[in-house]
Amino acid sequence: FAQEWRAGMDIGTTLQRSLLYVWTAPLVGMAMAAGIVPLILHPEIVTGIFKSMRKSRGSATKLILPFLILFVSGGLAATIINYLLIPELSLLPYYVILTLIWPFVYTVIVTRSRAITGFTVDIPYFNQLVYFASGYPGVNLWFTPIYTAGGSPGWAGTFFAMDYCKGKPLDYVKIFLAVLPIAFLVAFFTTHDFWRLAPIPSAAYPGVEIYWPVSAVVQNLWINHSPELFQPLWILYGFIPIALAEIANSLFLHLPISTIGFVLGASQSISNSMLILLAGAIGKIFEMRIGKKWYNEHKTAMAVGLCIGEGLAVVTGSIVALLIRSVWYLPY
Repeated sequence: FAQEWRAGMDIGTTLQRSLLYVWTAPLVGMAMAAGIVPLILHPEIVTGIFKSMRKSRGSATKLILPFLILFVSGGLAATIINYLLIPELSLLPYYVILTLIWPFVYTVIVTRSRAITGFTVDIPYFNQLVYFASGYPGVNLWFTPIYTAGGSPGWAGTFFAMDYCKGKPLDYVKIFLAVLPIAFLVAFFTTHDFWRLAPIPSAAYPGVEIYWPVSAVVQNLWINHSPELFQPLWILYGFIPIALAEIANSLFLHLPISTIGFVLGASQSISNSMLILLAGAIGKIFEMRIGKKWYNEHKTAMAVGLCIGEGLAVVTGSIVALLIRSVWYLPY
């Protein structure tokens, strides 16, 4: 990375290349420590959930077992499908890691991150690290349909919002399943309309034109097994300091800080971290000016309103931009 970096390199490229060559492996270790060590030190976090479920709805085992069966069945099905695509016995352990073990660990990490900080820790290139560690010489493995990133933080946040609004999470699930087929159809026709306006990629879609080649270059680096990309010991180097910090803080120091927040900052660009810090400072100013009680009661509604307004502004701006571009292309 030090050889590639040049003065004036933009933040996005700097972040991408530093993650690729330096920070990916340490971030995996840091995130695992921040997500798992607190649960080991404080098992009451997990047992309390089961106890509350047992009190409110009956046996926790009866509630958890069906979901556990579905989770394991889905992971095993994904493992079988990938084995049928690439029938290599030596790859089976790596399939299990990516379809059963890592999804569970990643779910614990990102859901805890969202609950504590409001943001999700991003752990990039984990699949690539596993592919690289497998030693598979071909290219087929790099195109297998393995999806390990979970949507658990979004679901957990939505369920919390439903509880906050006195709604029922099951109602949201029913609506989601009912709307999902419609969303697929709308997405298909929307993509078709975008393609009619201009080819993808093309100058009409500069983001795609810029980042698709970059993505191809990055994937090519992994496929070519550049030795500097995978350093297994670096995962341990990232795990040990965060684990020790969590143990020291939980057992001795008791400081009002969170290791998951530290890992979140390490995984973000400087601009994002500064924006989060600035927003936190503004929140504290509001808290001092209008009162802590009133602010804590209404800050969620304020955030929701800002997000809705921002979403409407982005959608309106995108529609106007597409209309202008479609008119500009019309004579040709």
